[in-house]
Amino acid sequence: MEKRPSFDEYFMKIAKLVSTRSTCTRRQVGAVLVRDKRIIATGYNGNPRGLPHCTEIGCLRDKLGVPSGTRSELCTGVHAEQNAIIQCALHGVSTEGATIYVTDSPCILCGKMIINAGIRRVVYGGEYPDEESLKMMKQAGVKVEKYVDGKIIEYAGPAKSAWFEIKELKKVIGLTGFNGSGKTTVAKIIQEKKKAKYFSLSDEIREECKKEGIEINRENLIRVGNELRKEYGGGILAKRTVEKIWKSATSEIVVDSIRTPIEVEILKGELGEKFVLIAVEAEQKARYEREKKRGREGGVKNFEEFKKHEEEESKGGMGEKAQAIPDTIELADIVIKNNGSLEELNKKIGKILEKF
Repeated sequence: MEKRPSFDEYFMKIAKLVSTRSTCTRRQVGAVLVRDKRIIATGYNGNPRGLPHCTEIGCLRDKLGVPSGTRSELCTGVHAEQNAIIQCALHGVSTEGATIYVTDSPCILCGKMIINAGIRRVVYGGEYPDEESLKMMKQAGVKVEKYVDGKIIEYAGPAKSAWFEIKELKKVIGLTGFNGSGKTTVAKIIQEKKKAKYFSLSDEIREECKKEGIEINRENLIRVGNELRKEYGGGILAKRTVEKIWKSATSEIVVDSIRTPIEVEILKGELGEKFVLIAVEAEQKARYEREKKRGREGGVKNFEEFKKHEEEESKGGMGEKAQAIPDTIELADIVIKNNGSLEELNKKIGKILEKF
């Protein structure tokens, strides 16, 4: 018999399930309001009743290029926490003294509503890039806690974030670029030089393929990855990887195969200034020859097939819920040109790591 979950784990799992009803194309959030161990309301983010969903008409913030955590007045959606509180107001249920469980930390607007609704405790999973909200709620006497791998960690303020009560994380280096550009080689060099632990967003897709009995080849990896993004949100692979980073006992980490802007947004939102994105670029013909030599399971058969797959990776097809490598490369903090020898690449990386 499986271990009986605590109430915190129980309500956080329900919040996660609630989030699957979200119609936001950027971030799917679920909230559960609880008083005396009884659910009094749930909420997920999406447009007001009677209006078309963003999954149907697209995201205004995406069209305007607005980063997450800013210009909230341009969002047409109602946040999960707001919807849960509104449900209580609509049905005459008091929120005084309640606890709200939410899959991502509240923004500053939700934080204000939580304070004035008399909610006394917030338990959140992932991190939304709005540190001011957490500081404000703590200052107002709201108990703010982060749920990590079955444990509750109290938010200690900006000088000592809840994240660093688990371990002291120094640097997370993310890698993006087309297949064959040399990302994995760069990752190995960083591992050797920094004793870093390796994570790959593509490995999350491979795990899904193995679980579903799907043959692992490049076409299926692209398809399954895009399906995961469509079903669970554009940042699902990054979110799963961040969860593994939380469980890691390593201060230096390298994350390979970052392929969409939303994945960058999630990693930066969760890890802050400790995250840096490096793009690895190489000429297309050189990339093909490397991939052919690599002989990885399910690799491409010829140059024409290779070019076809790269076109798919470039154009996406589902906005931020599909691969968009060129757009991701544009977000890089550092770009490495990898058209030379391994020795030259090693020297380039060495100089970059000296800055860290």
